[in-house]
Amino acid sequence: NIPGLPPPPMLRKVNLASCQHSAVSDRVLKLICQASSMKRDGIDVVENSLSTMGGLVYVNINGSSCTDDTMEALAATSASSLRELDMSFTSKVSDKGIGYLVSKAGPHQFRTLHVWGCAQLTDEFYDGHDLAQDGNFRICGTWMKKFGGVAAPPNNEQRFGLGS
Repeated sequence: NIPGLPPPPMLRKVNLASCQHSAVSDRVLKLICQASSMKRDGIDVVENSLSTMGGLVYVNINGSSCTDDTMEALAATSASSLRELDMSFTSKVSDKGIGYLVSKAGPHQFRTLHVWGCAQLTDEFYDGHDLAQDGNFRICGTWMKKFGGVAAPPNNEQRFGLGS
């Protein structure tokens, strides 16, 4: 802190998509998560414990080297605040890691998950997470549809809502 100046506003949105793959790691995200959710008294950080009111609202780790550890950190610090997560092309996050975050995140605010290029995710996550039946929860990047045991894109009528 700088004497005479208030602390910076609490971090709520973080977009690391333009950073190098190796620069966006579990360690970096853990520090960001902690910093975004520390208790404050309006002037200074009161203590190093986590606030139930803080946490990240929007996180973009597209193309990062993050793993399930990042999902655990987000669940611990931002479960009650997270609205949107873009983890596209983040190949080290498993079904269990993202499933854990989805199960901990509040169903009233967590609305959008981007998973483009996450071929490691399976039906274990897509059909088994806690918000699978929630019509308000949207997973972007799952346009591939299983057809005869092979992943295939839907035909154009299905894809663009032209067919029955």
